[in-house]
This record gives sequence, structure tokens and C-alpha cells, in this order.
Amino acid sequence: MAPSDSRVKPYLFVAFAHLHELGWEYAKADPVTGILGLSSHADHGVNHRSGIDTGLGLSFDLRNLAGSSFGFRFNLRATLTSLLGDGPKRYAELMGTVGLIF
Repeated sequence: MAPSDSRVKPYLFVAFAHLHELGWEYAKADPVTGILGLSSHADHGVNHRSGIDTGLGLSFDLRNLAGSSFGFRFNLRATLTSLLGDGPKRYAELMGTVGLIF
């Protein structure tokens, strides 16, 4: 584990996952309703699936840049999502984000 004053922090996480999956033909017919997840399976083909999201990540903080009171947080994480229901059972993802610290 990294020391508490370190700018680099590794982490693990487990979370509840819920996905709305939409077939291409339904997305073309009604894109706004489908993308916002406002439609049901019977009406517009949205498939609701739930499961567990697990992963590991690494965050890196750059604070007090040029004497300012804010900074940036860079985050890189790998995720494996396991879902119930019809469709692929697992999704894998590698994601990088940048956030503002103030």
C-alpha cells in the first residue's frame, strides 16, 4: 500500500452494476428515449441487466500547481463487470480520467 502522503494511490473496488442495452434498430427509431434509458423492453427493446462491477485502479494527484489552490487527479482503472440475464456475461474495460481537485 502506498503511504498516505503519497501522490500515487492504488485502489480496489466492488460495486453494483446496472446496464441498459439497446438494439441498433431501436436506437435508430427513437435515439433520445433509448439513450436516456427511458423506454421499456416491451416498448423500445431496452434490456435491463444487473450484476457486479469489480476492478483495480491507480490515481495520481498533482496539487497546488503554480501556487494555486487547485490541482488535477489522473485516474487509470481496469474493470470487469459480470452480469445476469440475456447477452454477454462479462464486460472488460480500461479507462483513464482526469479530474479537478479544489
